[in-house]
Amino acid sequence: MFAQLAPSYDLSNNLISFGQHMRWKRWLVQLSGVTQGSRVLDCACGTGDIAFAFAKVIGASGEVIATDFCADMLDKGMSRRSAKTSFIRFETADVTRLPYADDSFDAASIGFGIRNVHDSRRALGEMARVVRPGGSVLVLETGQPEGAFMKPAYRFYSRFVVPVLGALISGSYSAYRYLHSSSSSYPWGDDFVKLMKSTKCFSRIEQHKLAFGVAYIYKGIVR
Repeated sequence: MFAQLAPSYDLSNNLISFGQHMRWKRWLVQLSGVTQGSRVLDCACGTGDIAFAFAKVIGASGEVIATDFCADMLDKGMSRRSAKTSFIRFETADVTRLPYADDSFDAASIGFGIRNVHDSRRALGEMARVVRPGGSVLVLETGQPEGAFMKPAYRFYSRFVVPVLGALISGSYSAYRYLHSSSSSYPWGDDFVKLMKSTKCFSRIEQHKLAFGVAYIYKGIVR
């Protein structure tokens, strides 16, 4: 499914989120606390939006590794590299079995990908394992807004409008129906914080609500 979406993935994300997803990804990078020369891992990277945002902060003196299980997404990400971002490494990896040593990164992130992982708790544990104590694990994921207007409006948009837009752009209605169903049933807000706490990997956990709860950024400080 993700291989089929890869050619039009960036355009779809921009239209469906009205361009807001890039602002949220840049905020994730700011919350990470990384600086020039840091070493960062981005999991389920897709075409590399978060990796490229990290690269602007870290610079060539640091290291950004972007991983995904979908080769087509990685190929699209590699094609986006420029002379200034050529140091980003795109590698195939499963976030539940990361092929990296303990304590080898300053931060690890995953954006709109953890709900597609079969074992979210294990993925969080793996991300924490490869980050040094005091470093951060960051998750950007969809939520469900509340309120008399926002709740029904978002549900209608997510259930009916998003699949149609996605089908027009990518040719796959079923893929965007899946993306709606996966986001509507996945833990968000306090429930996702409880999931992070259950790993016992973090000394402190923050949650940041975006666009009335359409999405959240979660930050865990590794013990």
